[in-house]
Amino acid sequence: MIGRKMKNILANLLSVFFMLIVVSCASTKNEHGDMLKTPDLAIPHLTERLNLTLQQERDIHPIIEGNHAMLKSLRSRYDEGKITSRKALNRQLKSIKENTTLRLSKVLTDEQMDEYQKMWDELYQKRAEHKKRVKAEAEEAHDDH
Repeated sequence: MIGRKMKNILANLLSVFFMLIVVSCASTKNEHGDMLKTPDLAIPHLTERLNLTLQQERDIHPIIEGNHAMLKSLRSRYDEGKITSRKALNRQLKSIKENTTLRLSKVLTDEQMDEYQKMWDELYQKRAEHKKRVKAEAEEAHDDH
């Protein structure tokens, strides 16, 4: 049986990796949730943030769909108990990220790839801030008891 903590870890990791394609500085939290539902909702955000041409939009669509499918499959395998270690999960998530980045690098310009990396950096920063805030809130709640 997979523990609740591990499921939360997976959910966070999957969100982080899929959000790489949808995160935007100006987006609100609700927009992220909507964008995560389907790759079709991610494309307009990438188009705006990376200033994609119409051809690039067409070219990245199957990449984004493939990324989404791989993450969905990974989530299913995890939910079925076929992946039980965090190390194995992280290896597979890293592989998906690397695959997606490699495929995008064949479509995007160097400047767009730089912006794409910036999106990642911003996402990691936001995630770190969120983790810090959650930890502080948990410690505060613990201290109140």
